[in-house]
Amino acid sequence: MLTGRKWVQKHYFDGLYAQSPELYTQAYEKQSRDLIPRLNCRLGISYGDHPRQCFDLFFADGTRSCRTLVFIHGGYWCRGDKKHRAFIAPAWIRRGIHVIIVNYRLAPDATLNLICQDMKLFFQHIHKHARNYSIDTDRIVVSGNSAGAHLVAMTCSKFNEIRGACLLSGLYDLRPLVGSEIGNTIGLNAENAMALSPLFSPLNKNPAAVFVGDNETDAFKAQTRIMIDMRTCHGYETIHATLRGHNHFSIIREVGNPEGQIGKAIMRMLS
Repeated sequence: MLTGRKWVQKHYFDGLYAQSPELYTQAYEKQSRDLIPRLNCRLGISYGDHPRQCFDLFFADGTRSCRTLVFIHGGYWCRGDKKHRAFIAPAWIRRGIHVIIVNYRLAPDATLNLICQDMKLFFQHIHKHARNYSIDTDRIVVSGNSAGAHLVAMTCSKFNEIRGACLLSGLYDLRPLVGSEIGNTIGLNAENAMALSPLFSPLNKNPAAVFVGDNETDAFKAQTRIMIDMRTCHGYETIHATLRGHNHFSIIREVGNPEGQIGKAIMRMLS
């Protein structure tokens, strides 16, 4: 049985690479690239001074103040881009819901602490300029996968006005990453690991949906279970499920499907 560093390497890193993430990235990027010219959107809206501090806004039909789904991409805080996630937008905007996909600074140029500050800056920007974007700030649901789910959970601990959170295959206790290559890249250490872990931050009392794929590694299943247990023991409304046939990367596709389990959970929180 693997323990310690070997277990972490297998279940947090090698197990992900074995799921061929590059194939999903290429497919999502192509699908998004083909869709963007046909969508009513504003790309690269700045919320800060750094080039990565920007977001894409996909407008719902109509001009009234809209419910909004925000999505934060994963990539272990050191890779990934909003342009690969535009494919989730069409089905939502047809239902009168704006979609925002956010970028943030990446490690090693920014530590995880600074990346979390980017998310705070983004939401401050959204609230300040909500009227310009026709956003109903009382009806925002935030979703993200993997490192993006971590950022969602950390952000929700600071912004109680977020209507709901949809967390996919997230990292909620960062202590296992201390001493790993990724941990070193994001500036994680024994002193700040708990402060940067959603599990040890104030939980948002608003509804949340927490999902993981049944083909994921033991590490991500355990991370998901501990977040579900923590929320339910506090009595906070928590939708949760293990999605059959999905791995760490295929599960992202379900965010763009309002008729699936993830989509229905998002719609319930938006409503």
